[in-house]
Amino acid sequence: MKTVHEVSKLTGLTIRTLRHYDDIGLLKVQRTGEGISNDRKLYSDEDIEKLFTIMIYKELDVPLKEIKAIMQAPGYDRSRSLEDQIEKLKAKRRHLSNIITCAEFVHAYGTELLSGSDFSPTGIDKLAKKLRSAKGYKTAREHTRSMNQTQLNDLAKNMRGSLERLASVGEIEEYDEIECRVLDFAKSLANIGGLEVSEGILTDLAFMFFSEDGAFSIVVDDIGGIDTHESVMFAFLLVCLNNWSKGILPLAHKAINSNTPESTSELWSEMQKSFGKELQGEITLQEYFDYIWVCLWTGLIFLEEKEVRDKLGLEEKLKLTEEEAMQLQNRLADHLGVHAHIDLGGI
Repeated sequence: MKTVHEVSKLTGLTIRTLRHYDDIGLLKVQRTGEGISNDRKLYSDEDIEKLFTIMIYKELDVPLKEIKAIMQAPGYDRSRSLEDQIEKLKAKRRHLSNIITCAEFVHAYGTELLSGSDFSPTGIDKLAKKLRSAKGYKTAREHTRSMNQTQLNDLAKNMRGSLERLASVGEIEEYDEIECRVLDFAKSLANIGGLEVSEGILTDLAFMFFSEDGAFSIVVDDIGGIDTHESVMFAFLLVCLNNWSKGILPLAHKAINSNTPESTSELWSEMQKSFGKELQGEITLQEYFDYIWVCLWTGLIFLEEKEVRDKLGLEEKLKLTEEEAMQLQNRLADHLGVHAHIDLGGI
């Protein structure tokens, strides 16, 4: 048996709240005068279990009047009711996680890329799922379902080592070492699903790390401290940008200067090669085009930083102005018969 003060300390509820629950008949607590001064209320283990059930309903924003009706209804099954509430809480947690994902994306990249999106509760859930989707990651997860426990333990051990190396990548100045650690992790994950590491896979992994509540983000933050996942994300984008500087960006300048169908086609061919052939056939051409421009947009912003260019040994002339980027997007969209609607403002 516990006193109201002990229950308050146990649950975090105020004494006033506990007394209110008693006054309205939501949780009637027995009294005893035997050896207890002032005939105080005492909570049994059953009372405390009921109180936790009430707290769960409150987390779901169920009014006290409704909670009382539910718990005092004929045929009330506490176990079955808890199972139902657990599922609702899980759904609430997923939705909150999705809100965090969308908010982090807006904080990191602005609202331009989400223009026209549906921000209703259902729309946010769909948008977050799209933002977090990573072909390589999903394929790897499907593959791990076929593994036995020993194989899974070995995988976890190997991946932990890669994640530990990634967690300190923000402290490294030498690009070659950054690339080594990024590719080490990417290859470990891609090999599980039998995939090749492309810039598309690397970009997917970068976006996977931008959300602090992602599985890998939680691990690297646990290893390296708060916001370590952000430096890991930038490391992946840095490797992508280095690769794009050798292929896509020179062809982009060539397409701008020559303005021929051949140069446009050559640029698109390089983009397809770089941004993951494994995605083609699973999404529409419009979605694939938008996906590429979101990735490239991020890289172009990165290229604005002199520190980034110096780290990669890139010349400033490799940059694309906002006007040039929009020109390319429009030209490629016309070439493919899709819409150019990704706003590149701020490059």
